[in-house]
Amino acid sequence: MLPITLKQLESFVAVAEEENFLRAAKRLHRSQSAISSQVQMLEQQLGVPLFHRTTRSVRATAGGTRLLGVARSVLARLDNVVLDLRAEEALQRGRLIVACTPSCASNLLPGLLRDYQERYPNITLEVREAYAIGMYDMLRQEEADIAIGPIDRGESDFTCRKLQDDPYAVIMSRDYPLAGRAEIAMQDIVDEPHVVLERESAIYESMVQLFAEQGRVWRPKFELSHHQSLYGLVSAGLGVTVMPKSALPPESADRFHVARLVEPERSRELGLIFVKGNTLSPAAEAFSTLAAERQN
Repeated sequence: MLPITLKQLESFVAVAEEENFLRAAKRLHRSQSAISSQVQMLEQQLGVPLFHRTTRSVRATAGGTRLLGVARSVLARLDNVVLDLRAEEALQRGRLIVACTPSCASNLLPGLLRDYQERYPNITLEVREAYAIGMYDMLRQEEADIAIGPIDRGESDFTCRKLQDDPYAVIMSRDYPLAGRAEIAMQDIVDEPHVVLERESAIYESMVQLFAEQGRVWRPKFELSHHQSLYGLVSAGLGVTVMPKSALPPESADRFHVARLVEPERSRELGLIFVKGNTLSPAAEAFSTLAAERQN
């Protein structure tokens, strides 16, 4: 690769278009000798003359004419990139892909997205929903810029910015035999039929651990893929479910009895997650800042 510099290309294009070294120098706010030196160095590196020079005129040679079209294109494309980068830095342009878990998508994320869109209307937003395992995989595969969901402290490849604690609750139909209790211990529900989200969800592994602490093996009665299906079965009285409070549907007070899980108490951390070592884009950094502001 020839060591051609931007100054050389700028000087060459200016001289070719102005057909005069003095006018080219004035256009670029440089000295005439500097312009002449840059053009001479470019000619030496290419090994061909770029201009026909007389005392009265400067005209591009055949080689100079060929180079002129390419040089104009290179400089124009570079200018466009610079303008785009500056617009993105000023949050006047850009794209942000946010990965999130279903519970965050239905509760924590909507208000955050609304405020972000109002503050930065020129940023294109995309949301990609997955359970915790899939959410982290999206970040690894660079399919998302940032994620909002449960923090897994065992994932050493990620930087996490905690937003809030999310305590676990025991959820059941309003006429379930255990309904009415404000607090329920884990030992009181180990023999109840359990409804749970599929194994890719973070809550599934938590339930395995909770049952193991009680000396029991976790065998859920129903394993489902979607929150809507899960809550439908719970509402019908087919079992109980243990879920983070943030995962409760908006109409939960009318449909369910919700008790605090005690003995042991459990909660998860919700936060912003991105690949460790990655510098967040201006759009992603603004998203992170806004999310923290909303928690204060």
